[in-house]
Amino acid sequence: MPKTDAMKPMSALHNFSLVACVLITLTSCARTSNASGDVFLTTKTADVKRGAGTPICLAESNAATLSEWQVIRDDLIKRAITGGSDVLAHHDLFRSTFNAAQEARFQRNLKEPTTFAERLNLAEANMTASRDTQQRLTALKKQIDQKQHDWDRHTAAVYEALEGLGRRCTRAVVTDVNGHYTFAEVAGGPVLLVGKLPIRAAKIYWVISLMIADKDQKVDLTNANAVFGVEQDEVQTAIRPL
Repeated sequence: MPKTDAMKPMSALHNFSLVACVLITLTSCARTSNASGDVFLTTKTADVKRGAGTPICLAESNAATLSEWQVIRDDLIKRAITGGSDVLAHHDLFRSTFNAAQEARFQRNLKEPTTFAERLNLAEANMTASRDTQQRLTALKKQIDQKQHDWDRHTAAVYEALEGLGRRCTRAVVTDVNGHYTFAEVAGGPVLLVGKLPIRAAKIYWVISLMIADKDQKVDLTNANAVFGVEQDEVQTAIRPL
């Protein structure tokens, strides 16, 4: 049947719709790219430890995921950082108290007593100082134990929350023997890259925001961009802020 003038606009609209669909499809394909990188940590002796077998995953950066990450970052991690600092400060106070007592005893004993009375006074002074020091150290030890308990609790809460964040991931890989990972053909848009490297009893975590666009992205996971970790042996990663 020949086209009428009334049908021409409909035909033009149909053609426009087809072109629009093709453009949308091509744009979507163009926004697909690869994300890759290496996991490695620098030790205190400047050696590099490769993160072989490290699980890495991608989570959609939607409102729910970002809200969950914000609570972890701004609340739980900050509490753990504060708790870790309190533990270290009390350990330093314990050591300084002990060292000051030792130095004071040394200074008292520098002058050799020449009479029985002087020897008696020195002994009494040392006993009194020793008793006072022991009381202060005992009190500090109780505080350290409580601070350590609080810190362990906060650290466990961070670990649990970060594990929960990882469960939001939609894609996951494990690094190879050299600590390398690759996500191929990642759909365009914002994502969270989540990684976890166990080191004996401790863990080091990464949560990094990425915007997937036309170009491939290379993101290494190192000491510098870890969001949470506990210093373990020679590895230079401690509990730290973002």
